[in-house]
Amino acid sequence: THGAFLGASFYLSTDGVNYNEIDTEANSVMWGVVKGSVPTASRGYYSLDWDTQITIFPAVDGFTLESITDDELWNGGNGCVIGNEVIQFRDVVENADGSWTISNLLRGRRGTEWACDTHVANEPFVLLDVDTIDTGQQGLDAGGRTGYGKAGGCGKFIRNTPPIIITYEPRDLMPYAPANI
Repeated sequence: THGAFLGASFYLSTDGVNYNEIDTEANSVMWGVVKGSVPTASRGYYSLDWDTQITIFPAVDGFTLESITDDELWNGGNGCVIGNEVIQFRDVVENADGSWTISNLLRGRRGTEWACDTHVANEPFVLLDVDTIDTGQQGLDAGGRTGYGKAGGCGKFIRNTPPIIITYEPRDLMPYAPANI
């Protein structure tokens, strides 16, 4: 049965054997599932896409989103991950059926322009909280290295939790693809 979220700890390993706790989070993240599939960016990446609208069905209680100003958008506000793409959104509408629609999008953010055309139906949506994102953990020299991650509820043993194997690619530190030449 599902209960209240009591927090989680995140662990990282370079060898898959020895894990170090890297973070503990007491609050559940705002996440949900995208209705259908995210279309290709109508105006390309690096520009404001005012045509595309994305509808999200919340997966957690207390799910809420807020509209922001243009200045807040261009300064990195309202970031989210859908599939492998980082997207920012300016406008939000709560729908009568409990879903939310985001619009006025900046697509392919943080070096994920390659992912704009890779979406599939019903991908997860995760709201990024810029106040809790830890940047600068890895450098370019870590590119291509394998890491092992585990997450578990606070106070729980992770011994039997299968790892998520990640080959680190520091895309946000790499030169971005040329655009609008």
